[in-house]
Amino acid sequence: MVSVSDKMIIIGRNDACKPRVDEGSVSAQHARVFRNAGRILIEDMGSMNGTHVQGGGEGEFVSYKTRRLYPNDVVRIGTKLFKFKRASGITADNHGARVDVRDLTVTAAH
Repeated sequence: MVSVSDKMIIIGRNDACKPRVDEGSVSAQHARVFRNAGRILIEDMGSMNGTHVQGGGEGEFVSYKTRRLYPNDVVRIGTKLFKFKRASGITADNHGARVDVRDLTVTAAH
C-alpha cells in the first residue's frame, strides 16, 4: 500500500508509477487519475497511444484527453483494463497491486 499526498494516481511504465504498466505501448507517465471539485477524472498525459474509456463497461472504447469517470467505466491503457467502481476507487487487472491515494483507491488483480 502506498500513500501519495497530492490526491493523484499516475499510471505508466515508469518505476515510480502506481500502478505500473510495463508495456512498450505505454508511456512512462501515461495517464493520471485525480479528484477535481468532487469528481474523479482521468487525463492522458500526452501519451503516443492514448487513454481509452468504455462508458459503463459497454460498447466501444473511445480515446479521451480528459474525461470524468463514472461507475462501471472501463479504462484501457496498453493491454491493461482498469474498472472504475465508485467515487472512491478504481480496480485494475495489474498483478495484485493495491495503491491508496487518500480518497482514491486502485485495486489491481490479475
